[in-house]
Amino acid sequence: MEISLKLFWQLFFPLILSYNLFAETLPLSQRYFHHTDMGYDYNRGTYLIVLADESLEPILLDEDTGDFIHFKKTQGYDVEIITLAGVGGTANYLRLYLQYYYENIDPMLEYVLLVGDINGLYAAIPSFTIPSYNEGDLDVTDYPYTFFDNNSLEPEYFIGRWAVRSENDLKNIKMRSIQYVKMDYISDPSFLNDALLVAGNYSDSGTWPVTPVWTSKWLMDELYYHGAATVDTALFHLHNQQVNNDLIETAWDNGVGVINYRGWGDANGWHYPYFHRESVDP
Repeated sequence: MEISLKLFWQLFFPLILSYNLFAETLPLSQRYFHHTDMGYDYNRGTYLIVLADESLEPILLDEDTGDFIHFKKTQGYDVEIITLAGVGGTANYLRLYLQYYYENIDPMLEYVLLVGDINGLYAAIPSFTIPSYNEGDLDVTDYPYTFFDNNSLEPEYFIGRWAVRSENDLKNIKMRSIQYVKMDYISDPSFLNDALLVAGNYSDSGTWPVTPVWTSKWLMDELYYHGAATVDTALFHLHNQQVNNDLIETAWDNGVGVINYRGWGDANGWHYPYFHRESVDP
């Protein structure tokens, strides 16, 4: 069947035009990494939620504790929801699906949220491990979900995880995530102008590191430069080996807009100075 050139352009020019325009549009979050005008347009992209189990979706939608899906849409995102079982049930299958989704379905994928811990009986989404650079441990990381073809220096989108182990965990983190943005029922938000910086220069042998404290002092200068009212510091180093520092809990309880830690720690919390999970939720 022959087709005239005029009819060809009538049928396909809108598709070609829309493709070219779309190809020049990037997710809004990438704008902050481009320091010069690179000729792109930027739009809010897609927020993809990966659930460990389909039973978690009604909790996200529950209006009594805040409809998280609606909330993300009010921020401009297109929200999509999938389950781990729906894409194969393993970390490798999920990674392959995310690659296919980004490359073939939606290049505007901007953020992936994993809902579920890496193990446990409640709901789990497996992760990956990498060798620790200074210890013999294998550290858990979700970062391999964000890059492909071994190009680890260029992730395609942001990723986060709600490591929930119960229904109450999910309700709490959902409500807090909404509240941190909406700031409802807070009569005096001035505490957001305060900050807490914690750092630990620690070594059990040899030369002590210095960059955790140095970086925190640099950050303190930056915070004051940009208008911070009060910046509290709890700094552990060779000449101040105070393991338990009451200032951390005091500043935390009083409320701050920024908390930053640099040093040594793990899933239990910070080691130097010492501040673990039981300090927050006894």
